[in-house]
Amino acid sequence: MNKYFFIFFIFGSFQLSLGEINENTDNEHLQILAQSITLEDNVTKAQGNVVVYSPEYYMTADKLNYNETLSTVELFGDVNIAKKSELFTYSDYTYLNLKNNSTIIEPLVIIDNKNKLWFNAQTAKKQNVSYELDDATLSSCDCNDPDWSIGFSQGDYNTTSQWLNTYDTTLYIKSIPVLYTPYFGFSTNRTRKSGLLKPTLGYSKKEGLLYAQPFYYAPEDNYDLEYIPQFRSKRGSGHALKYRHIDSIYSELEIQAGIFNEKTDYKEEAFLENKKHYGFNIDYERDKLFSHKSDSDGLLISYENINDIDYINTKYNYDSFLSTDKFLESQLKYFYNTNNLYSEFNMKYYDDLSMDNNDQTLQQLPLINLYKYSSSFLFKKLIYSANVNLYNQLRNVGIEGKIISIDLPISYSASLFDDFIHLKFKEYFKYSAINYDNFDNMVFNNARYGEHTHYLSVDTDLIKSYNNYIHTLKIYNSYAKTDSFKEDGDIYGITNESEQLKLFEILKAEKSITIGVKQSIFDKNSLKEIVKHKIEQSYIYDDMNNSYISEDLLNDFLFTFDGGKLSNRILYNHTYNKLASSSTQLTFNYDKLSFDMYHIFEEDFENRIENKETLVYKLALNLSKRYVASYKEEYNINTNESLKKEFSINTFKKCWDMSIKLIDGLVATNTSGSSNLALRQKKLYLQFDLKRLFEMDQIFELN
Repeated sequence: MNKYFFIFFIFGSFQLSLGEINENTDNEHLQILAQSITLEDNVTKAQGNVVVYSPEYYMTADKLNYNETLSTVELFGDVNIAKKSELFTYSDYTYLNLKNNSTIIEPLVIIDNKNKLWFNAQTAKKQNVSYELDDATLSSCDCNDPDWSIGFSQGDYNTTSQWLNTYDTTLYIKSIPVLYTPYFGFSTNRTRKSGLLKPTLGYSKKEGLLYAQPFYYAPEDNYDLEYIPQFRSKRGSGHALKYRHIDSIYSELEIQAGIFNEKTDYKEEAFLENKKHYGFNIDYERDKLFSHKSDSDGLLISYENINDIDYINTKYNYDSFLSTDKFLESQLKYFYNTNNLYSEFNMKYYDDLSMDNNDQTLQQLPLINLYKYSSSFLFKKLIYSANVNLYNQLRNVGIEGKIISIDLPISYSASLFDDFIHLKFKEYFKYSAINYDNFDNMVFNNARYGEHTHYLSVDTDLIKSYNNYIHTLKIYNSYAKTDSFKEDGDIYGITNESEQLKLFEILKAEKSITIGVKQSIFDKNSLKEIVKHKIEQSYIYDDMNNSYISEDLLNDFLFTFDGGKLSNRILYNHTYNKLASSSTQLTFNYDKLSFDMYHIFEEDFENRIENKETLVYKLALNLSKRYVASYKEEYNINTNESLKKEFSINTFKKCWDMSIKLIDGLVATNTSGSSNLALRQKKLYLQFDLKRLFEMDQIFELN
């Protein structure tokens, strides 16, 4: 007959994280169930299918002895302990001394579902907060035949700091030893914690050996610090500091600063402009600064300052093959948004890396924008909105401008013939004023320009159902006529053609007619859009010739099919009877093969600039569920030059990942005599991740 017996004692769990004994469970009820339970000389003995329940643990064993006088617990034979379905331990024998908080377990197997690790040891002895381990193995792979494992003859684990030290340590791939170290230490706590992060190792024929490893310091939950030293044996060394701080749940601050010192020999061989590359940037974002209820607001501060582009190229973990814009943008922005009004204050400062200085670069200091959302006026179908912009465009050398622009559209919509025809009338008022300053040789009069546009559109929507498809068709036409009510001063393209004013161009609306057709085909069952097509033609009135001139014809097409899609957008120029631009994208996935292609063509007829044609494509093959090989290329068709080639093989395993990537491409650099020269560079990237334990990046430059 099964018997029940209740006792009180302290029981701990051995975690990997290896866990720790719970020292505050004096009042924890343990329910013991066994085929036989007896009490002999203050020793409770349970035998036969022993099961122990508690709020935290579920334990089974063949036999249990509890000595109340000595405060010891012994579990014998097929001992299994489970904690909250996260941690499972298996052993033949477990001994607990509750007075001195010591434990002996032999042999031991632990499966830690939370950290996705398993661990075994011939003997595990615990005293206070430290364990001593003998002949142990750990891994995150399958227990029966692990892809990798780490074996060590001795180890010690601190349950407070959750740090494991191993001695006489060997890394095994399958059963083959591949790496030995007399000592290896790591944290079993996967939470945010101070310490060394994964290293980056590399080699370059030009730059020599590369080594970089960040040190991470996280004293509090709301801020941390990262120091990143790097060393390139032939090129030089660098230091970077990164600080992150969260002062509220709505904000985030990041500050970075760094410097890289070139060796004299490398600087001269590479014809670099500067021996030192340094920079600083600060980024701060904050929401809910002053707003409440349904309103929203936000503050953005972004500032970056570097002495040349090679500071970016030498930054830790920076992909030098990424295209680098010659402009650095710093910004201070604040906006406040309500259901009716949007307001924004925005200052932008640009640093032109291609120039020796910034004297001729226009800066936006500042922009003030007020926008009134659309709402009805007088009656429901009469809709209006308003937009006001005030901004300064300033610089040290060259003409500057203080600008104000006002837009006021008012529209009315109506339907005819039982909603068959839709009409829309719109009156659009626009006013711009520019005050010029900082003249060079010429003096310009301040500009004032206002225009009033009458706009009428007519469209109809049709739909027809077939056996398997639904076809929708929209035919639309619009007419716009613009009259200027103010033309004073020097306005580029209207009253003055001076190139100095081109940066302050006011786009004048023209009398125009637009006709177009939109159509779609949907699957009748799933309502999935299969085909989408749009063709549109606009005509602009030429006052000099008293006739309409055809604008570029737009044709936009999208076809979706099982496993992919094909899209194309073209602009056709009637004057030259040629394509002005074309962009095509194809995405295709079939079984284990995927293909992505993007082709773009552009031709500038007015400026007689040579056409630009680029092809980007990527081919990927899933060799299996866990192996992917891919090839990607960016190709300049005009110059028959490959801008970037990338070949990669990726392995995704349950307990380890590996990525090998070879890149051959152009990299911008700052050399003496040419401030933005592109050089070709080949790099081999190797990323290796033993999950839950160790990550490593390696870079090899092949030229």
